Amino acid sequence: MFIKCVKEIFGQIPGKAHVLAVALAIHTAVVFNTSLSRKNHTARLYGAQMSIIDAVLFNCQKRFFTFLMPLLALLTVIFLPEERYPAVIRRGSRGKIWAIIGMKSAILCIGFSAAHIFLSLLSAAWLGIKIPINWNSERSVYFSANESTTDEYGFLGLLALSAADILLTSLMFMLIFDIVRALSGPAAGVAVTVALGFNEAWFAPILTRFSGLYHINLVEGFNAGLCLGMPIFICTILAAAGHVIYRKKEFYRQRA
Repeated sequence: MFIKCVKEIFGQIPGKAHVLAVALAIHTAVVFNTSLSRKNHTARLYGAQMSIIDAVLFNCQKRFFTFLMPLLALLTVIFLPEERYPAVIRRGSRGKIWAIIGMKSAILCIGFSAAHIFLSLLSAAWLGIKIPINWNSERSVYFSANESTTDEYGFLGLLALSAADILLTSLMFMLIFDIVRALSGPAAGVAVTVALGFNEAWFAPILTRFSGLYHINLVEGFNAGLCLGMPIFICTILAAAGHVIYRKKEFYRQRA
């Protein structure tokens, strides 16, 4: 089933290449602007020297939620149109429809996350940042955030943690979007995604309260298991809720 979902999504790319091009341009602009503004801000305010991993971490924060989660929701609307009543016959059951939607959402999130990490690394190269990580230096962004240095973290470990965090966070948002769309339509799904993104970025985080990656959180006692475990737990609950909702969803009243 997973391979079939991959083929279905990739089969849409030729006809929607222009949509992907626009989305990639927006994604690139957000990431590059984030890296540039954070480099200038930390240099001006703290005299700090940004490393490559700092560029990645800064791109896991406010602008990621504010701009990129709504963008991913819009891509989901385009690449995962609402299932109509013929889908029940074609797919075999309501539960299978949800399984396919979940798989396709996960595939989109994997592609989105890979692109996000690549663009974050590319933005660091564009800014001339060559040091992978410098958190053992008092000129580091880490020191400006915590007034201490550390040798506890390695570049590859933090990069893998960031990639997993971005993937799981994206999947949380998309499962919520899929559930809201099933209940109230795609416009409501996008609206909820926008509202959640703004809340996670600027107000009182709910989904990422215990798992968001910030320099100030990566101190002694940081628990990587909790960082990844919480979104995995939330995704599991959302997947189960979606299964229940889709088993009860009435497709036959929808117009083809």
